[in-house]
Amino acid sequence: NVHSFEAEEVPIITALLLLGERIRGATLFTDSESVYKKLQSARWKQSDEMHEDPYISTIYKISTQLEVTISFTPGHAEKRKKRKDWTFTDKGNVAADWVTRGRFEDVFDLFQQECKNCLHLLFL
Repeated sequence: NVHSFEAEEVPIITALLLLGERIRGATLFTDSESVYKKLQSARWKQSDEMHEDPYISTIYKISTQLEVTISFTPGHAEKRKKRKDWTFTDKGNVAADWVTRGRFEDVFDLFQQECKNCLHLLFL
C-alpha cells in the first residue's frame, strides 16, 4: 500500500543510511513540505509511540541519532527565479531533481563554475 509521500521519504532514508556518520551534524533539505511538517509535528515525538507513518518514524530516529537537521526548501527554483538568483540550496534542489532524471551532465555544468571540488559530495 504505497502512499503519496513515499517517493519523498524513501530517498531521505536512503541518504541517511548510505551516508551515515559522514553526515553527522549536517542539514538535509527536502522540498516536500508535507514530509517536513510531519517530521516537525511535536505531538507524536513527545511520546514513546511511533508516527502512524513508519517512514517518518524511521527518518526521525536515524536523523536524531546522527544529529542531522531536516529542513524545508521550496522546490523548482527554475520555475520561481532566474538562474542567476539561485542560492546554493536552490542549486542543490534542482540538481537532485536532475539526478532523478539522469541529467548528470547538467548537474556538473550547474556546479562547475563555483564549486569544482564539491561535486563528489553530491554523489557520495
